Amino acid sequence: MHELRNISDKKSLDNKKILVVRTDKIGDLILSLPFGKFIKMNFPNSKIFYVVKEGNSFFLQRVDFVDGFIEVKVKGARGEVELSQIPKIIKFLKKEKFDIAFLLYPRLSIALILKLAGVKIVGTSRRFFSTIFDIQVNISRRENIHHEAFYNIMLLKDFLDILDNQEILKELSPNFFTDDIKKLSSLPEKYIVFHPFSTSSPNIPLHSWIEIAKNLQTTVVWVGLESRFGKSSDQYKNQIEKSALGISLINRTSLTELVSAIKFSSAVFSTSSGPIHIASALKIPTIGLYRRQDIPRWKPLWGDSFIVDIEKIKWDNPSHIKDIADKIEKFTK
Repeated sequence: MHELRNISDKKSLDNKKILVVRTDKIGDLILSLPFGKFIKMNFPNSKIFYVVKEGNSFFLQRVDFVDGFIEVKVKGARGEVELSQIPKIIKFLKKEKFDIAFLLYPRLSIALILKLAGVKIVGTSRRFFSTIFDIQVNISRRENIHHEAFYNIMLLKDFLDILDNQEILKELSPNFFTDDIKKLSSLPEKYIVFHPFSTSSPNIPLHSWIEIAKNLQTTVVWVGLESRFGKSSDQYKNQIEKSALGISLINRTSLTELVSAIKFSSAVFSTSSGPIHIASALKIPTIGLYRRQDIPRWKPLWGDSFIVDIEKIKWDNPSHIKDIADKIEKFTK
């Protein structure tokens, strides 16, 4: 096993109660789980709790290295904690009495709440409010040199001897417990999940997704929520259903049903978003749409995958579309 050695002159997190803050999207939360698992591997007597965006605790309940969590409502593009949540968070902090908090997704609001509660804070050194942190770690994620999950682990450099070896990430799959999740009765024996939505990653036009689907022999199951793509109507759902290609679950699934659709699929085709990282953690083959510069930081970590460089394909060229479809078909056999 690749292990980042705890050395004598480092501080210990054993027997500590640790808070991990990751209040943004599902994909980012999944990529933060190796951080919690890694702490538990190296400090087995630690207690690990998470602060997550409302609705995201589904995944925390399905791993054995998380001891507790709190969900909070966030607002705006910055994902700051809503003011109405402050009493709830303060009550939680007073009850649990954390020794230290790691801000994997630093927001000023949660940093101030933690500071007022007297919790020791670890965060990156390049935020305008980094002076609030008790331990500042000099990391620049914008360089895209490391994977996002490894950038998280680098926040432990005051506690562990961090070697520049991202191979450790392969051993840190969350290993979700999903035995209770059953296959949706409406889905065929074999299918590929298409997720044409992303609020933060580069995407391709919907008609390109549809043209790729037309060139596949395998049934396509469409998933996603248009509201997360800035749509207030069923515009995408209606277009896909009008095309009569596959089965549309757009705007129709709960998180449990989405995970079910992914779990029993042959592969997932998506941008770098929640579904591709859910599939990766479940060891379902993934086909990801990425800009080349984003691949090192956001690529799928686990299971089989191949990456499509979104900027190298001419999406209005039928031969390019067919080539992508052929690769997807071969990849899923």
